Amino acid sequence: MTSAPRTPLLRVHGLKCSYGQAEVLHGVDIDVFPGEIVSLIGANGAGKSTTLMCISRINRASGRIEFDGTDISSMAPEHVVRRGLVQVPEGRRIFPRLTVRENLEMGAFIRNDTDGIEADAVAVRAFAASGQQFFISSSFSKSFSLYGERIGALSVVATSQEEAGRVLSQLKRVIRTNYSNPAAFGGKIVSSVLNSSDGRQVWETELAHMRDRIKSLRRQ
Repeated sequence: MTSAPRTPLLRVHGLKCSYGQAEVLHGVDIDVFPGEIVSLIGANGAGKSTTLMCISRINRASGRIEFDGTDISSMAPEHVVRRGLVQVPEGRRIFPRLTVRENLEMGAFIRNDTDGIEADAVAVRAFAASGQQFFISSSFSKSFSLYGERIGALSVVATSQEEAGRVLSQLKRVIRTNYSNPAAFGGKIVSSVLNSSDGRQVWETELAHMRDRIKSLRRQ
């Protein structure tokens, strides 16, 4: 008995992109299956970043891009994000003219629970207004029950550029172990929940209950 053929979570076929008259992608084909970790390896200028920007629909390109069985070739970038396909920027790709708080708030732009967002931001805003140095640890394990994924972010507020550089140097030493042991794949779970009206409603209700419980425990 033969098993059913596997279906790619992400399928890219014949992807082409040009900057002006110079074509930098000449028909890229990629299949990424659920649970896989795929790397693009090449020299500077080979088109690695351009490929990712085209898949995210930030750069215009020709060809066909399918994600989770849906053709996203002509989708706007914000609609691609809402389907669960996102880029995680490296350090130099954050928004340089935004504050730490504003960068964090950008991650919540698809949330609709305005009151909840404001409540979540109270502590961060209080520390920012105090002028102190502090860490912000953002964990998404509880908010999506992805306990094996190690999904989150660490932001640092320092008093000077020099101090921030010293802290970053130490953080890089600590996180190298995590880089060599990448997290399990959880994007499929998030995409399935957020793209289901019933699933999203249940998630938002449970998230509100969890937030209220944590607040009540902190008062005790």
